[in-house]
Amino acid sequence: MEDWLLIQDGVFLYFALFLMLMGGAVGLPIPEDLPLILAGIIAHNGNGEIHLLFIVCYVSILLGDLLIYSVGWKFGPSLHKHKWFKARLSPERLAKIRRNLEKRSVLMIFIARHLFYFRTVTFLTCGAVGMSFKRFILADAAAALVSVPLMMWLGYTGADQYAALTSSRKETNIISLLLVIVIVATLLYFYIKRRAGLETGEDSEVAAEK
Repeated sequence: MEDWLLIQDGVFLYFALFLMLMGGAVGLPIPEDLPLILAGIIAHNGNGEIHLLFIVCYVSILLGDLLIYSVGWKFGPSLHKHKWFKARLSPERLAKIRRNLEKRSVLMIFIARHLFYFRTVTFLTCGAVGMSFKRFILADAAAALVSVPLMMWLGYTGADQYAALTSSRKETNIISLLLVIVIVATLLYFYIKRRAGLETGEDSEVAAEK
């Protein structure tokens, strides 16, 4: 796919970049940094105008993120009404999650923006808990304003070492995945530990009452 895209030009080139970035947003296994790096290489090779490439990539990414957020926003309320969900997440707990997300929105979205396996879950959650649309789009736009030029610059300056660049990208994705696994495992460990502590405390209270 990469080699095919690099030989395209004209309007179809920009449309192909748009489709790749939107495809990654809806779940296709296309890491966001791949089309961005390719856009930088295309600009270096002279097959595309760098400012137009940036605009297409930037707008495509924001549209993809808004799509993910909108899915969470639309289906989140119906999920909140489900008995299974209510039994595990009270309205008070949900409100606390929303406050924490809005308080740390820029940091959370910036981190998720650069972790392919974490981005979709984070943006879905932002929509599902009713995070302010204005806050989400401003934080996401700020984060993308860092990642898009950075990845395009890497592609532009490393166009002559494309093979090494793609190898490095694969290693980065593996490291990101391992990091997410470690974070999830740590959170799960503390959740189970806290849960066990609460259950022990409840058992002690029941025993004391008897």
